[in-house]
Amino acid sequence: MRNPWPQARGFRRARAACRDRGAETPSRSAVPRRVATVIYTDAGITVSRPVNDNQRHDLRAWLPGVQVGAVPDTPLNPVLHRRG
Repeated sequence: MRNPWPQARGFRRARAACRDRGAETPSRSAVPRRVATVIYTDAGITVSRPVNDNQRHDLRAWLPGVQVGAVPDTPLNPVLHRRG
């Protein structure tokens, strides 16, 4: 069931191509959609060994210099709080 909140407040529903849901209707806008994502993880989490090329790419791109088994504390993904 779709959330009626946006339409009830005058927002139009837009559709974009999405790999997960299939290419339904591509965006016809010339304006790029800007997105920010914040992912919080436990401060004690460690990096797992990548098992495919996508994970190897992500490790290099998002956790530069972090070794397998280390806590991912980088300028791109800093540890924000440590207890104690």
